[in-house]
Amino acid sequence: MKTRITRHIFLSEQRELRKIVARRSPKRSAGVGGTILCLLALATTALAQPKMDYKAPELDHTKATAGTYILDTKHASVHWKIWHLGFSHYTGRFNEMTGTLQLNPTDLTKNKVSINIKSDSANTGFDVMDTKLDGADFFNAETFPAITFEASDVKITGKNQAGKTIGTVTGTLTMLGVSKPVTLNTTFNGSGTNPFGKGQTVGFSATTQINRSDFGLKGMIPMISDEVEIQIEVEFNLAS
Repeated sequence: MKTRITRHIFLSEQRELRKIVARRSPKRSAGVGGTILCLLALATTALAQPKMDYKAPELDHTKATAGTYILDTKHASVHWKIWHLGFSHYTGRFNEMTGTLQLNPTDLTKNKVSINIKSDSANTGFDVMDTKLDGADFFNAETFPAITFEASDVKITGKNQAGKTIGTVTGTLTMLGVSKPVTLNTTFNGSGTNPFGKGQTVGFSATTQINRSDFGLKGMIPMISDEVEIQIEVEFNLAS
């Protein structure tokens, strides 16, 4: 509670500083006086910022806290990349998803992850394309509102150059009513206490590649590639 109050005061002070700067005339803001004012505002902001008890995540996966974790939807992303006419990669992401993780760092057979993505939440930054993706030629969101991934096959293959545990997570991807096995090449980014009052947090990065036609998603092939590269970044918070 104390951290939240301190952060609220800090954000309020930031807003007041912005108002003070905004009230200055354009000429003054553009001159030396304006520069000094901005520097003073930045210095005051830095001094007002609450001190965070931050500690880098523990990279040893065996030291993570076992239990049920909930996907932190504000720190989770699934990005995809496809070839567009062979000229460039076209990218997008899904904006809405939920998920859970059953984590047992010392017994991999007891680990399980479940992810549910809203198929109508695809976002390319181009409204016309987003509407097309919702339609029958692509994700057919009205008939198939969810894309799911369920996995319980976890294997550790070693460590990367940064000392992080790497491995694979194999499960079942279901899209357009079609289920296929998919393996994620996964990096355990670490575990530890989240400084924003969220208790224990674990984080992962993962990549994979699929052929969308395997799931019946055949719209505009080959102008838009069949192969889809997927990049996943997720954090899970231990359920209270």
